[in-house]
Amino acid sequence: MSRKYSLEPVRVSRIETKYRRIVTPTLPTPRVIKLIKELEKHEPRSMFGQVPIGIKRTYGINVEDLDGNVFLDATSGVLVTNIGHSHEAVAEAVKEQLKLFHFAYCFPYEKRLELVKKLIEITPENLDCVFLLTTGSEAVEAAIKNARRYGIETGGPEKRVIISFKGAFHGRTMGAQMAGGIEPLKSWIGYQDPGLIQVEFPNCYHCWKGRDEYSNCVDDCVDLVKAKFEELEGKVVGVLSETYQGRGAIFPPDGYYQKIAEICRENDALLILDEVQAGFGRTGKLFAFEHYNVSPNLLCIGKGVTSSLPLSALIGESQAMNYFEPGSMTSTHGANPVCVAAALASINEMLKDDMWIVRNAAETGKVLGDRLMKLKEKYEEVGNVSGRGMVYGIELVKDRETKEPHADLAFQTVLEAYHRGVLLFAPIGAGHNILKINPPLIMGREAAEELAYVIDEAIGAALEKISG
Repeated sequence: MSRKYSLEPVRVSRIETKYRRIVTPTLPTPRVIKLIKELEKHEPRSMFGQVPIGIKRTYGINVEDLDGNVFLDATSGVLVTNIGHSHEAVAEAVKEQLKLFHFAYCFPYEKRLELVKKLIEITPENLDCVFLLTTGSEAVEAAIKNARRYGIETGGPEKRVIISFKGAFHGRTMGAQMAGGIEPLKSWIGYQDPGLIQVEFPNCYHCWKGRDEYSNCVDDCVDLVKAKFEELEGKVVGVLSETYQGRGAIFPPDGYYQKIAEICRENDALLILDEVQAGFGRTGKLFAFEHYNVSPNLLCIGKGVTSSLPLSALIGESQAMNYFEPGSMTSTHGANPVCVAAALASINEMLKDDMWIVRNAAETGKVLGDRLMKLKEKYEEVGNVSGRGMVYGIELVKDRETKEPHADLAFQTVLEAYHRGVLLFAPIGAGHNILKINPPLIMGREAAEELAYVIDEAIGAALEKISG
């Protein structure tokens, strides 16, 4: 069960480094406590799951609070600020657009065309159609709708089943949560769409067959998908997957997606990849599917596309996206001109200098990953470290043999990092025991090493607190 961080102030040490500054004697500070208590009077409690910080401003890889404390950010907002917080190019583009017009609905304008063409240019050749939207959940819902309509039109009324994966997160709207594979998130729904079914994802640390970690057994996981196609002969229209599972930066083994794509081709089904978290450089490639040499038929993007404002898109093959009649599938704030301006600025920054930001995510991400991997050698409670580029998951366990989640340790580690000037997400995963590390992609080697050092220190301090 998720937990709320206490507003009780704790005495903290003064910190002054190149990347962190703690100047107040306690955290949270009185101003932040007052702010949060006022918000709690008027907002649902679901909004209060993170460490108690009140943001004054953000820049680059840093978040500054109301009292001048500066935190090294390992969240990128929520995997959004890929080119860094408050990037000048994005701010300038937004400012210029605000002088012209703020809203356009479905009426055409030139920057919309520019963004559509840019997205087609940077994605695989088979993707030639773009549906601009607002949130990642909306992009996934649009993918489900278009895929099912494609199936019905080409294969008959029963060709509407979509296979997705246990442990997957595709958003918080009803359809996205039904397609997702995290059961506690579905408890409010009360029923499950029988055309949205889940199979095991190739999570080698938690192998569903109980094999040793990272055995060469990719076909076992592929066969689960193949079996569903055979069982539901002619009824499966697509396979929907996060390219890596966001709950813990879980990447499938090499060869997996190639074989899933082949099954889809053989059955006139669509490979639908959700890159809302994974796209725009996060994994050290512009898109995470590039690691696997596959091309999806439908691609969901969002978050890092703007590094700031809400914009998402479904990008796909026009043959799979043109069955809805004119005006029958639109979105009020889709292609909002201010967000479109932000997206163009962010993408252009990412493509600059031979995509230096993406290359930095790969190179600095390896430094960060190597440092985090060493935590397994130091702490028995670090059961697994997984990831690539600038996204990592650290799974904390009570026992390496049983892999029982250590939620208390994860919760306390995030708090200890906060007290030391590093901002982490609250623990994620079904057991609330995974630390997710995803800083802005512009983070340099020195800052990455400092981040890893503080995480190391925070785990050690958390263990002392829990055992003491």
